[in-house]
This record gives sequence, structure tokens and C-alpha cells, in this order.
Amino acid sequence: MDIFDFLTKDDYKGACVLFRYYGGSINFADCTILQSMQNHEITRIASFDKDFDKVKGIQRIGKI
Repeated sequence: MDIFDFLTKDDYKGACVLFRYYGGSINFADCTILQSMQNHEITRIASFDKDFDKVKGIQRIGKI
């Protein structure tokens, strides 16, 4: 089953807020992912990207 999540203008604004909150230490693309996670109340992500470790309230799966 394919599920797509299309970001709205408000989602991009939220991602900009997150980007500024983290002082640019998390890139904007990752902030759009975080925004989608917030929208859907997702608290775990499968990723090798250590930047997600900076975010309180989520658990990164795939740590090496």
C-alpha cells in the first residue's frame, strides 16, 4: 500500500520554525520530515542520520 504525505504551506512554515529552532544544525529537508512526523504523531524514525538524535521526543532506529 502506497501512502503519500503532501506538505502544505503551513507544514513548510512549521519546518522553517524547526530549522530556526535547531539553529540550522538540522537541515531543512530533515525539518520537513520532522514536521510530517509531528502531523502524524510519529515518534520513531528508521535512519542512519545522527541529526535526528538532537530531537527530543523521537527515537532513531538504525544507530550504528
